[in-house]
Amino acid sequence: FREITIAVDALTPRQPFVFPPDLYRYVFAGITGNPQQTFKPDLRQVSWQGQFYSYYQDPAHRQLFYYLPDSFKLVRRPEAPHHPMMSIQFIPTGDANEDTLAVVEYWAFPALELKRLEESANELKKFVPNLDAEGTIEFQPLLAGEAQLTMHLPQADGSQLNQARPEVMVDLRTGFRDSLTLSLKDFQRFYDAIFGGSSVLFQGAVNVTLPDRSAEVIPFTVQMDDLVGDLLSYEEVRMPDSDSIQATLINAIESPLQINHLPVILYQDGQRIPAQVEGLDLPSPIILKPGESIRFTVKPATALPKPAAEFPIEVLFELDQVQVVPDKEAIWDAILRPDTPAEYQRAITVKTFKEVFGNRLTVISIDFRQGGTVDFIQSATSEKLESEVAVVTPIRNLVLRTADQGAYDYRVLVIRNDGQKFEDADWRTDVRESLWITNAELPATEDR
Repeated sequence: FREITIAVDALTPRQPFVFPPDLYRYVFAGITGNPQQTFKPDLRQVSWQGQFYSYYQDPAHRQLFYYLPDSFKLVRRPEAPHHPMMSIQFIPTGDANEDTLAVVEYWAFPALELKRLEESANELKKFVPNLDAEGTIEFQPLLAGEAQLTMHLPQADGSQLNQARPEVMVDLRTGFRDSLTLSLKDFQRFYDAIFGGSSVLFQGAVNVTLPDRSAEVIPFTVQMDDLVGDLLSYEEVRMPDSDSIQATLINAIESPLQINHLPVILYQDGQRIPAQVEGLDLPSPIILKPGESIRFTVKPATALPKPAAEFPIEVLFELDQVQVVPDKEAIWDAILRPDTPAEYQRAITVKTFKEVFGNRLTVISIDFRQGGTVDFIQSATSEKLESEVAVVTPIRNLVLRTADQGAYDYRVLVIRNDGQKFEDADWRTDVRESLWITNAELPATEDR
């Protein structure tokens, strides 16, 4: 290393300066302005498909309009398989199902129909001075100062109330993340609602507050057949020495897809090209199960204006008539966190009476397959002939309302005075909270 010294000229710090108007009138003599000019965007409303939508015109760049999303919806994961971006966790806080809490976390994303912007552009042109017929309208998402979520949530008395969710940070471009903590009973109502069981419960709105304007209300819907995000995976093989493309569409979600119609559009260098499709005949809707695919060939219906080798063809699909057929069980498996308990404990009261023992039985023992064992002895007093046992029940059966929801299995063993034991060969099934053991529930003995 070598030590050197470098001389630097001293720099004088810059000082801000102004021209006082009284001393330098000539500087301000040529400045003119419009005292009526404002920098507040102008509200323009355009009707589309029977509903009015708001657009806010930039005061400086008149061809620029800011828009609001059509709605907010649940979003699918960006990676395949595109499961709903939702997770469910169960937290047991006691011995009964009433003490089990469900924590639901989800992401919602702004939904926008691009056709609305495309078809509204011509109507908005009349608000732009000196814009010729070839001029274009520019759109950008509106960045509002305040946006608050409200939702219809269940109350303790069984009613529902539209509640504000001030803790949820809403961004009009990226959506929001929310978490709900529900009782097991309310979670069952929630799961029914997201599959169309209620048109109000767990639905909501985002209220957008703008300066000196009336609030804009954007609906928030939670329906498993209408999410934002990809449904299909796409693969293509470009045929050599041909403009044809072999296209494959794969169902990349957890539920079946019903394809009613599938328009195909070709673009080359930004220009739309008529398309001809071979091998995709849809005289009636088809159902595409998860992982299944359809394959067909797409090619230009007319000669390409430019060579495909230099200007590749882009294939686009209109998915307006592709519908999700929600699979409750598959969605349950997709959103249930693997580290969460999937069972809850249910209290069953077991009862019998002294006459059931007769003069031959000493012990009646009831064994529960999903729980413990209850033993009654002949010498017990009446109050001892009632006992409570905790039975483990899958939450899945309760939420999905399967045929065996709340069911439990048990079998009875009896011991006679002479020490002989008799036990049920098969399990018995019941669903009642109170299980009475009578002579009808006892296993057969040699004298019965």
